[in-house]
Amino acid sequence: FWPDGCNMNLTRNHIISYKHDIREICEANNMPLPEGYYLPTPPEVDNNYMASLKREDRVNRMRRQGVKFAKKKTEYDLEQLSLF
Repeated sequence: FWPDGCNMNLTRNHIISYKHDIREICEANNMPLPEGYYLPTPPEVDNNYMASLKREDRVNRMRRQGVKFAKKKTEYDLEQLSLF
């Protein structure tokens, strides 16, 4: 079982990889980047971040495995237009 932050960062890494692939394909075919390419890339979060500590069964199971949760939310600029 993994904390939410670990899964969020994995998803973020997939988005970055796909954006890289899209850019390469568009450049190779002399095509403009699609609008969706410019959607903001999610920020990297603490790997131990948990979105909710209300699911006691899940939280207790991970605590028994030694996970120490982070509760600080990452500030995110929705206006940012960035590849990374």
